[in-house]
Amino acid sequence: MMQPVEQILLQTRLHAAHWHATLTAKTADAPKPDLRELLDWFTGPEKELTLRCSPFNLFFHPLPSGNYALGLIYPAQQDQTFDVRTLLIPPQVLLEAGNHPIALFESVPQLLPPPAQPSPLAPLVLPAAFPKINSDLLENLLNSLGALSLAHLIQSLFNAECTLFTSKSVSALSVLSVLFDLLPIQYRPELTFSSDFFFTPKNSFRLSGFSKLQQRTVRLMKQWGVPVISLERGNKGSMETLDPWPRFVYQLLQTQNFAFLNEQWNHQYQSAARSPLGLEPIMWDNLHEVGVSLSKAMLLGALPEKHVSATECSTHTLEELRCVAAVDQMIPMLDGPRPYTARPVSDQRLGDRFPQFREELSELEMYMSRSMFGDESAEPNLRRIWTQLLPRLASETKESIQESVISLYHTVLISLDGSTSERLQRSARLLELMMFFLDPQETEP
Repeated sequence: MMQPVEQILLQTRLHAAHWHATLTAKTADAPKPDLRELLDWFTGPEKELTLRCSPFNLFFHPLPSGNYALGLIYPAQQDQTFDVRTLLIPPQVLLEAGNHPIALFESVPQLLPPPAQPSPLAPLVLPAAFPKINSDLLENLLNSLGALSLAHLIQSLFNAECTLFTSKSVSALSVLSVLFDLLPIQYRPELTFSSDFFFTPKNSFRLSGFSKLQQRTVRLMKQWGVPVISLERGNKGSMETLDPWPRFVYQLLQTQNFAFLNEQWNHQYQSAARSPLGLEPIMWDNLHEVGVSLSKAMLLGALPEKHVSATECSTHTLEELRCVAAVDQMIPMLDGPRPYTARPVSDQRLGDRFPQFREELSELEMYMSRSMFGDESAEPNLRRIWTQLLPRLASETKESIQESVISLYHTVLISLDGSTSERLQRSARLLELMMFFLDPQETEP
């Protein structure tokens, strides 16, 4: 039977440039250390405590008792006043929901703002349902933001202790929900967040969305080394800078193989349900090892022969893992059934197969060969011609050209020589070049 979930209702009010938090109501067994912690978060000088809500702010953070705070901040009826309703989620209850706090929030209508005079709070018993990946939401975000934007946001989790992000086209809550879908279950409790700006030196969130921030605040965050990311399609970052886990996510989003991820997360969830100790914790840095394993497994069309655990992670350096991930992604994509198209590749030149585009395709083929065989000066012309030509191509013509690119890519890959390091670097560049042909908007330099 599910554990009951205790609740705490606070109010914080700005007076004389200082925020003061007071207890409004709580359930009888709400732990006192958690209450003290929450009151402390919402009390302090105005210059140190900043709250934003549009129209509300959902936050998630561990508490001293071992519970997790899943709280909702929303404007009260008085000016310069906020109500804060917080569920104290036991770890086992969070695990029953796949360690997915946003899926848990969406299943709890009681978190909506209470009436002005709330009745005495009672513990909640939450539904136990492991959430599947929200593929509809993922597809919507891919259309709005692109795979590279989401992969680089995940990369920021490895590069910085805290990241701010915003988007004009999608809500912060949608982005956060997708990020939890894209992380293994045992890592999800590490992803503390607030869906709108909530800054206090007394705690920190790994990710914070924001709707509107003063430029002074943005400059201050950057001075403190906090990345401020605007999520829109056409991210100018390079895939070469991605670590193995964000690279795996990018590859997964490109192929939209969400069924693979659902099966993998379900395996983790069932393993946790069978074990009295729950899920084995894994160090955050070891997530790169998991990314390499899943990249290879997904492109081979199967789950890993055995799932990576903390005790099985090796001591590869991050640079070695990046190279391994790049090569592992290549071979399965080029042998056997094509993941993008199923037609056989013709030996006929592109210009002869599509005479209406003969001149452009002849140029394209020339620059494509030169680029893939190491002539970096040919790449700008290659990108220019393909970008100009793409809007004029019928879907079948475009896919035939892409298939030819994959075939040439295979030829170049197996002919690479030089040292291991040189071959790995060339392989990574070739992979980015091939991805450009599959989606040029995602990989613009």
